[in-house]
Amino acid sequence: MSFPTKGQKSLRSGRSSEPNARYFLTFCTNSNPVDLTRREFFIPLRTAFSQCESDKAIDLYAYAIMPDHVHTVIRLNSLLSLGKLVSKIKSSVSRANRPQLALWQRGFFDRKLRNDADFHPTLHYCYLNPYRKGLIEENQTWPYTYVSPEIWSWFKDTLNADCPYPEWLSK
Repeated sequence: MSFPTKGQKSLRSGRSSEPNARYFLTFCTNSNPVDLTRREFFIPLRTAFSQCESDKAIDLYAYAIMPDHVHTVIRLNSLLSLGKLVSKIKSSVSRANRPQLALWQRGFFDRKLRNDADFHPTLHYCYLNPYRKGLIEENQTWPYTYVSPEIWSWFKDTLNADCPYPEWLSK
């Protein structure tokens, strides 16, 4: 049995899983050199998110799958806690890929989005992350990003032809 480190304890400090609350979640790979955008990782991640939404555990608003971490914006429903949700997603990907490989860092980061003043900038942060990390040019779209149709209907109007405005990337 391993005991949580001081840093892992602080991740859980103040954490609560509130049904119907919106959250921004981030979880990371460990130091093993994997690339989550490779098909064998991306497909199970996408499937796990879709399954959680189909099971009514979450309302999935957006995600950005980066090479070494995942950002997602969700509404948590009452079926799972945040910890169980992230565990379910991580284990789905691990089972599909080398179960003997320790793929994920322990824990995750979460932030409850209290209102639209938190929600809108967080969606932009999630969407802009691949651009700001220099993974693609400003006139391209990141294929490992998802925005729900409900959100996309208004969110796309905040973009420049589905891409960020260049001045956003200098921030």
